[in-house]
Amino acid sequence: MVNVHTVLSVIVALLLSGNNLAVCVGPAVGSGVIKERDAIMLACVMFSVGLLLGGLKFRYYMTLNPLIPSIALCSALIVLMLGETLKIPMSLVYVTTTTTLTLAALTGSVTAVAHLVTCIAYWLAVVPLSIASSLLAALLFLRVLRRRPMTGYRLTRPLVALLTFLLCLTFGENNLGFLWALGGGLMSALPLYLCSIVCGVLLLGRSTLRKMISIYALSPLSALTAITVATLITSLATELGIPVSFSVITICSLFGVSYAYRVRLINYRYISHALLWTYVTIPLTALVTMATYNVLKLLQYV
Repeated sequence: MVNVHTVLSVIVALLLSGNNLAVCVGPAVGSGVIKERDAIMLACVMFSVGLLLGGLKFRYYMTLNPLIPSIALCSALIVLMLGETLKIPMSLVYVTTTTTLTLAALTGSVTAVAHLVTCIAYWLAVVPLSIASSLLAALLFLRVLRRRPMTGYRLTRPLVALLTFLLCLTFGENNLGFLWALGGGLMSALPLYLCSIVCGVLLLGRSTLRKMISIYALSPLSALTAITVATLITSLATELGIPVSFSVITICSLFGVSYAYRVRLINYRYISHALLWTYVTIPLTALVTMATYNVLKLLQYV
């Protein structure tokens, strides 16, 4: 039976699918490796396959009291609407995870406290890790390309396509699998999630992808570097059961790649500002969640 928190998680899945289309396939489309139409079809299929494969890796969220994800998802949507009104960058995944684990901790779950600390530590670590890894990978790829230029040019484009395929799969496993588990992990609800993925990509993601392609105007080698690092870091997070922001990881990877080249066409000030606000909203989200919980407790709803 489909319940309130399942419906709410389906809505968030729709928003996430649309928002992250450009992040997952933008580098490949911007570098000219994959056409826009093919990238959209690829995303729809691999997001869905990833959801089916990754949900059980977040089984911890299936054990929560159903009231927790219902309140958490409502709080997350309120925080996100507030952020949109104030034009403050924030991560949908970070906000949703923080509200859920904060509520679980307030209801006496020691496991939730430990998991929240682990998640925040990983979220903070991915910034320097993504930048450093992408810089080292870019320098390594450039070195190989100088030694064997023809082999490098022949392999770069198919590798970008393959890794984009894997990145879309990983997004489905991590973000969408997390939401399915948070929604109760109901097999009967899977058709709703699959529909939300397709609707999110087609209705919300297409226009965002077209706007973002100019930002991802990269060479195939730069795209390969950024996608490789993003895929590895997010795959590790999925195995650890930690939801992560694909936007943060991909942006930091592109940031690191830019340091391998003399000519850099990246607005460092804007990226630093966006990352700062993304992480500042994590403790703010926890405070809003605690305030909401206390109000509901006072009104005897919890």
